[in-house]
This record gives sequence, C-alpha cells and structure tokens, in this order.
Amino acid sequence: MAVVYVFISGFNKIFARFAITLLIVLCQTRTDVDTDLVPEEVGAIGRCDYTVNCTVRPCSFVYNASSTLLWACTAGVPFRPRPQRSFLTSFVAYLLVTVETNPGPFSSIRFGSFNVGGGNKAGAAIQDLIRDHQLQVLAVSETWIREDAPDAVKVDMAPAGFGIMHAHRPAAAGSRQATRGGGLAIIYSTSLPVRSLKIDIQPTSFELQYVGLQVGGILVKVANIYRPPQLSKSAFMEEFAEMLTLISSGQNERLVICGDFNLPGSDAKSVDRSLLELLDEHGYAQHVTEPTRHSANGKVANLLDLVITTACRIPPLVSSVAVHSSHYLSDHFIVIYELSVRRQKPAAVRYSYRNIKGIDTVALENRLFTSTIIMDPPDHPDKFVHQLEHELTNILNELAPMRYGTRQCGRKNA
Repeated sequence: MAVVYVFISGFNKIFARFAITLLIVLCQTRTDVDTDLVPEEVGAIGRCDYTVNCTVRPCSFVYNASSTLLWACTAGVPFRPRPQRSFLTSFVAYLLVTVETNPGPFSSIRFGSFNVGGGNKAGAAIQDLIRDHQLQVLAVSETWIREDAPDAVKVDMAPAGFGIMHAHRPAAAGSRQATRGGGLAIIYSTSLPVRSLKIDIQPTSFELQYVGLQVGGILVKVANIYRPPQLSKSAFMEEFAEMLTLISSGQNERLVICGDFNLPGSDAKSVDRSLLELLDEHGYAQHVTEPTRHSANGKVANLLDLVITTACRIPPLVSSVAVHSSHYLSDHFIVIYELSVRRQKPAAVRYSYRNIKGIDTVALENRLFTSTIIMDPPDHPDKFVHQLEHELTNILNELAPMRYGTRQCGRKNA
C-alpha cells in the first residue's frame, strides 16, 4: 500500500483522481461472451424486449448500471454484470476513499515566544503549553539553564518529537561561571531542520540566539533576544542597530526577531519610542499590540515581548498575533502567531533612468556653453535656478533621453 501511495502522491491531485477513476472504469467494464444467452437467463435481472438491439449497446432499462459503464461497453458483445467484484477494483476504490493526497511541504507554522522566568524547573509545564497551542516552534528566553547543566535538564522542556537548541548566558568578564539568569532556547519540531547561523557581532547589552529554520525547503531566520533591564539602553540601541544591518538581506527576506526587549512605552500597549523609530529607519515593523507582562497584583502591565519582521513583505510573514495566558507559569504571557512561508513572486516596479555613461561629453560641453545659462543668465537667483533646470533637462533629453524599465522588488536596502 505504501508503494501505491507514493506512486499516487507523486502526481498532480487532479490527474491522480482522473487516472484512478479511469482504472476503476476499465476494471468494471470487462465483458464475458456467452453465445447461449437466452431471455430466460436474464430473468434474475429483468426481462428485455430483444426487438431492441441489446448486442450493440446494453439496454439501460435492463441493467442498473451507470451511463459511464454503458458507454464504455464494447460494441457487439452482450453486457452482463459480473457476479463478484474484482479484487483490484475494490483495492483501488479503497485507496481512493481512504488515502489522502500528499499535502506537500509546510506553507505555515505556529510559532510562539515566551519569557519563562526559569525553565530549569518548568519542563513539564512548557511541554503542556506547546501541546495545548499546537506549536511547531517556541522561542524561550530566561531559561536559567547553565552550559554545565546535565543533559537531562537541558532537554527537559522539549516534548516527544521535538528538539531543543540552547544559547547559554556567557560568563562575566574575569569569571569562569555565568551569573544567574538569562539564557535562550529554541524548541522545535524535529520535522523542521534547525541550524545555528553565524553573525559578526557579540553584543554585550543583550543576549542573542540566531538560528535558521528550514520550513518546506525555505530558510527562515530567527533572532531570539533577551535584554536584561538593568543594562544600558543606549548601548542596546547601538548594538541592535548594528545587528539589523548585519542580518538584513533585502526586502524579500524571511526574518523573525522575537524575545523580551524590556523596553516598555508610555502605556501598557506601547513600546519605547526610540526603538520604534530605529525599526522604522531600517524597514521593520513590530506586531504585538497587547501587554505581555503583568505584576503579581495585576495593577501594572507592560508590553515587553515583541515580534519584529520586515515591514514591506506582501503577504506579511506573520499573522494572527495573539497574547495568551501562561497560567501563572511566569509573570510573562506567551505570544503566539502564524508564520507563513508561501513562495510569492515579488511585485514588479517601474523605474526610469538615463544612459549617462553614453553621453558625448564634447557635445554636452558645446551645448552648455551655447545655452542661455551662459549667454543670457537672469539677474534673480530664483529665475536662474529655474532656467538652469530647464536648460539642463532639455539638453539631457537630447543627449541621454529618459528610458523606462521594470524590475522585481526585492533588492537590498540602501
């Protein structure tokens, strides 16, 4: 059955269904020749008035058969339904009804990000969150798991069928052991290959985990971030801007930046204004619009956990962004969203240009010296600027006329 399934799923869905239907028709339209057929033998099925030529085409009122079978019957051979069904026919019909077509690669995955506030003792609860929300990937911050921790502790947060990749908090300067807290991890379904990506930056104002996910053969870059609130905000802005410059590969990239930034805004649903300005300058957008952290008494709420992607992607990389309760596992809520990786051809844009390199410099010089800019310049500065623009435009239209073209949107940002 597995061989037949692989064979069927390799075809286009419509073509596969057509081929199977044709196979069923051919199996059911096999005929038997019986020259001794008499009207009495047909009595179990129903009598036929043989004034109608039933040997050319079977009579539809005699046999309760579909029009397809009647049409497919060979001319000149009496049609007689078989008393038993063919094993091959039944087997193919079973496959047609029960076997699903090959769904192909992923087109979207459920992604989550969460500040667990100590995942070294909350492995079972995190596994429940992943199963309850049907996540394929969960980016975790503040795992509090050190590099020298036992392997059993490191993999405790990953449920069956999932893997985990850690980025432990580095040791402080002059110390062999990292300070308490921090730590990042990516928990991922084993059906999604994951690997670490290199980046030429070692930030000191925030922790960074940079990985690549292969989703349906498409690379999705994920930057998981945790910024300790006690560290310098200005240093973070400088290093974060440098990181954006290094990892940006163009408008058509698939990049998700998520994690706990600890940069609240003026109210519970806003982010620090300087961070938003920095994102806008580099062409990125922040998608979370609800508070993600609540104090113990519930009186203070902040938007700290962010999801950032390229602003100009159409369709957007993430959608259905929602904040869900972590059921007191942490003072942070879990952020869940759909990450779409559908391939889409970038929209073509129209642009204009002049062939400046092809200009005859001698002709250009002669035209400039004989123009009214030199021969009859006006006295007023505004009039001179207007005349200069008018004369130069006319000269360029003759020596290097305007040309037009189209190109795919997706070139690297300036």
